[in-house]
Amino acid sequence: SIDDVEREVDVENSLGASADTEILASTVKFTEDKYSTYFNGSGNIISGKLKAGDTLDFSGTFTNKMFIINIPLTVTCTDGTVRLTDCGFSFINGSSGSNISNIKANMTSVSGRPIIEALGVSDLNVVNNNLFSNQTGSYPMNFNGVSRVNIFNNRLQCNMITNNTNYGQPSAMLFRNSGNCNITGNTVITNDSNGIYFTGYGGSTPMGTNPEDSSYGNYIFNNTVSSVREFPSSFCYGIQLMCKDNLVLNNTVYNTFRGISATASGNQIIGNIIHNIHGAYYSQATEEQGADFAIYAVSNSIVKDNIIYDCNFKVGSDDSTAAAISVGKNSTVSNNTINNCIGVGIKVDGNNINVTNNSLNISGYGIHVFGTKSDIYIESNVIDSNDDSAIRIVKQSKTNFPHDIFIINNTFYSTSNEGVVYIDEGCQHIYPTNNIIYGPSGTPEIDDNTTHIINEYNFYSYFSKTGSFNPNIKEDDTIIFVGNFSSKGKLTINKKVIIQGLNALFKDTTFIISDIDDVVFEGITIDNPNTKFADRLWGIQI
Repeated sequence: SIDDVEREVDVENSLGASADTEILASTVKFTEDKYSTYFNGSGNIISGKLKAGDTLDFSGTFTNKMFIINIPLTVTCTDGTVRLTDCGFSFINGSSGSNISNIKANMTSVSGRPIIEALGVSDLNVVNNNLFSNQTGSYPMNFNGVSRVNIFNNRLQCNMITNNTNYGQPSAMLFRNSGNCNITGNTVITNDSNGIYFTGYGGSTPMGTNPEDSSYGNYIFNNTVSSVREFPSSFCYGIQLMCKDNLVLNNTVYNTFRGISATASGNQIIGNIIHNIHGAYYSQATEEQGADFAIYAVSNSIVKDNIIYDCNFKVGSDDSTAAAISVGKNSTVSNNTINNCIGVGIKVDGNNINVTNNSLNISGYGIHVFGTKSDIYIESNVIDSNDDSAIRIVKQSKTNFPHDIFIINNTFYSTSNEGVVYIDEGCQHIYPTNNIIYGPSGTPEIDDNTTHIINEYNFYSYFSKTGSFNPNIKEDDTIIFVGNFSSKGKLTINKKVIIQGLNALFKDTTFIISDIDDVVFEGITIDNPNTKFADRLWGIQI
């Protein structure tokens, strides 16, 4: 009987239960040799063996077992010994309110079997699990038709790659038709597939008319998502949302073809760190070709306070350009930092878009506007675009051209032969106002013998290897440092000069102001992390 089985294992009564009024919940110390006592050969719970509220406390190893849960249970491991191979958990109708935690599982031999899946349930907690899959179609986590699911502090990795067909590469965390889920603090690693993926396609639950109707209102916070692929392909997005009205906050994404992608309206992408976005379109590529976007958002989106760096975006024609950030109509792009990237900074891909207070240091166009776009406000940005135009505004045809674009109070640095702000012939009602331009088309001119624009690439035209001024720096000159600088050791400032920073960051550098008065020093960020006193570089010494 069930009573005999429970005497063989550890059984604990739930706190606060009354034997006179309700059935006591039990904790079963669950080992593989007890599997057939509780589950049949198909993985279903044997009738009467477990009841709502029970806990299965896993211990030891399990191989090729299915656990189909149709009542509210807690599945966990308290002794830290559980190791599951080719096993799967399926939470189905009736299991709402369940918990699964502290499970370590590998899928190595069984294809098409998710490790943890939930179908049509709500209020599920998935916490602190460690899941690895190396099989075709085997998702570490798969959710369909769920709501109010908490997914906290798990580690997921899927390593399957199918070079022959490019299909069957499972995403690490897959959702269909799911809303109001909380995905926080997870580490997600893929090979050449999506990390966290809300898809608008497939699944047994009917979807809305459009893919974006299928999922909604999810909270994706403080996750780390990456790929192990040398050249991530277009199958590999860090966070892909084919659904609307989600908040993507404070995540870290790196080494993927696209960082964070939101292909439905109303998403907020805020405070994320995205770096090393690169790769090639096809999985079979053997060399770098460039990625498409670090952040891709469509209409009614907010993209703000994100940091994007060390990325390589594919350089394409005006009608197919990649970019660090791309947004659609009625969107806001503000307070983002883009550093040390190749390619376009911000792609304006709709009407009524505000681009404000962003800081860009890139090798490519700063802001790109193409085709029939209007009511664009570009204000208070700092853009160092090196040899390309800081802003490029280009018509698609004689009848499809940008118009009503306001460019206000920005600071631009560019040595582009096309001009710092390039406006294609035929574009109408473009209004640049109160912008500061450093470049051939601006004032002051590049190196007019009194004002010197210095970046990482021309630094040693103005300083010696020992850190002293070269002869072309004279008393009362103005030095404007632009962009990021590698370690320069100790730099001696021994002439009365004005030193200003334009989005300037120095690593491991000390400025020594020596035997001179009236030096002006402003707008420079110095990052000297070495705390060993003997080796320490102070930021400024006087």
